[in-house]
Amino acid sequence: NEKKREGLIEYPMRKARVRYLGSPLVNKKLRCVVMSLDTGTVIVPHNGAVISFGKDMPLSELPVRGDTLSLLFRTNVSDKTPFEFAVGGTPRLVRNGKAAHEASIEGSTARRFISGNLSRTAVGVDKTGTLLYLVAVDGTHRANGTRGMTLSELAGVMKDLGAWNALNLDGGGSVSMV
Repeated sequence: NEKKREGLIEYPMRKARVRYLGSPLVNKKLRCVVMSLDTGTVIVPHNGAVISFGKDMPLSELPVRGDTLSLLFRTNVSDKTPFEFAVGGTPRLVRNGKAAHEASIEGSTARRFISGNLSRTAVGVDKTGTLLYLVAVDGTHRANGTRGMTLSELAGVMKDLGAWNALNLDGGGSVSMV
């Protein structure tokens, strides 16, 4: 609902809608052109992205319509190899067979995100890297009796399933298994 969205921290942030001027790759600069600058709910453009700027960004430093920007999404491993497809998330849930989310190490401090019984998705691989685990957790709903999971619970489930390494993906309303 609109009132709930307006209360989110991202809602009042300034956002630039950009159109890619090439094919996006991880580990390679991508030029893009600013289509508009706005706040509130912003539609992601076809062949583009939305870039959010913090409230601490001075107005004089924000891009304007027509500006060309360079974006760079990098990995910390194989950083010279361009990737066409990548999946990102936070935090890591299982590392080398040990279930312990790394939210604080990765900079996530929101208590609700860490300890809330929320809808969640996760991806993991077994020790050999040949078996992929995809998990979707339904959130808290009184009507059907589900309650979601905390990050610690999700880490435990991923390890119990056999994940040697696992990562939390997006949650909330985007959780679905298709």
